[in-house]
Amino acid sequence: MRKYAIALAAAGLSLGLAAAASAQSVTVTATASGSKVTLKLRIPAGYHVYGPTEKSGVPTAITVKDPKGAKVLIAWPKTKPYQTFEGTAQIYAGVVTIPVTIKSPAKVGRISLSVATQLCNDRTCLPPAEANVTVALKP
Repeated sequence: MRKYAIALAAAGLSLGLAAAASAQSVTVTATASGSKVTLKLRIPAGYHVYGPTEKSGVPTAITVKDPKGAKVLIAWPKTKPYQTFEGTAQIYAGVVTIPVTIKSPAKVGRISLSVATQLCNDRTCLPPAEANVTVALKP
C-alpha cells in the first residue's frame, strides 16, 4: 500500500510541476487583418521579458517560420526600464501588443511566426523559450 501512496504522491508532484511550468510561460496569441498581424504576449505576474535590443538578457525576437521568403516589419512597442544588478535593462511586462506587417513575395493565405522570449524575475531567469503561432491572413 505504501508503494502506491508514494507513486500517487510522485504523480501529483509531477502534475504540480507541469502546472507551475505552464503558469511560468509567455502566452502568445495572434489576430490578422490583411497583411497586418497583431501579436499579444501575456507575461505572467512577477516576470518580465527583455526588449528586442537588450544586451543583458535574451532579447525578445519574432521570426517567420512559414512561408519561406516572407519578411516581417515589427513595430516594437516602447520598453520599460528595469533595474538589475548589472544596471538598467529594457523590458516588457504584463500584456504587450506588437503590430507586425507581413511582406511576402507571393500572396499567402496564412503565416506561421515564432516568438522567442526568456522569462525573468528579480531573482532568476528561466531557460529561453519559443512560442509558435499560425494565423490566417484575410484580405
